[in-house]
Amino acid sequence: MIDSHAHLTHPDFAEDGVGALVTRAEEAGVNRIICIAYDIPSCRETVEAAEKFDSVYAVIGLHPHEADRVDDNDIIRVEEMARHKKVVAIGETGLDFYRDWAKRENQEKLFRASLEIAGRLEKPVVIHDREAHDDVVATLKEHAGRFPGGVMHCFSGDTGLMESVLPLGFYISIPGTITFGKKEGPLHDVVRRCPEDRLLIETDCPWLTPAPHRGKRNEPAYVRFVRDKVAEILGRDPEEIDRLTTENTERLFRLGN
Repeated sequence: MIDSHAHLTHPDFAEDGVGALVTRAEEAGVNRIICIAYDIPSCRETVEAAEKFDSVYAVIGLHPHEADRVDDNDIIRVEEMARHKKVVAIGETGLDFYRDWAKRENQEKLFRASLEIAGRLEKPVVIHDREAHDDVVATLKEHAGRFPGGVMHCFSGDTGLMESVLPLGFYISIPGTITFGKKEGPLHDVVRRCPEDRLLIETDCPWLTPAPHRGKRNEPAYVRFVRDKVAEILGRDPEEIDRLTTENTERLFRLGN
């Protein structure tokens, strides 16, 4: 298994350290982790984690929440760090109109700058999209063909949103929210209708802990519960979902074997 989106360097993991998370993940059958940055310090820490652990790969970028604080020098630093051989994508980047912790015009400016970095370095992008579906899709369409696709992380839209980004070369990543509650919702339809070769699974740890551990801190070892729920929805064997999501993650991030 691969956890396609984990924040291993988040302060919530300070006591454990990345090594403990990697060990527990391996014991649970998770042999690779895509570690995601969100600000300048975490960009450095994410690259360091990828250098130290063979199973960890880095994604470098600035979260939309950072948009009011970044300047041109920060953008330059991100691009410099993103040239590292174990940096597999740019992100997470995008728009967050739910929290609105940064001005929307600044979020859009940072988003565009991040997509331009991805284009120059020919790396995919990891997209954060919260309550900003139309604006995110419009910006992605504007830059279509300039970078090699990407992933809509922690997918929170419906099949309409999915169908609008698939032609742009995007993958759909299913988080632990798929295990929440007893009733079905739009995300279940997304899982059923997503092309098999575009489906990923993630934890987004330390948040969104899947059942049966909901309410506790999340970590990569728990991505197996997302896999199992996806398998249940599709009526497939969990090992089959493991195989196809692993292959998809390898293809998107060009991980090799």
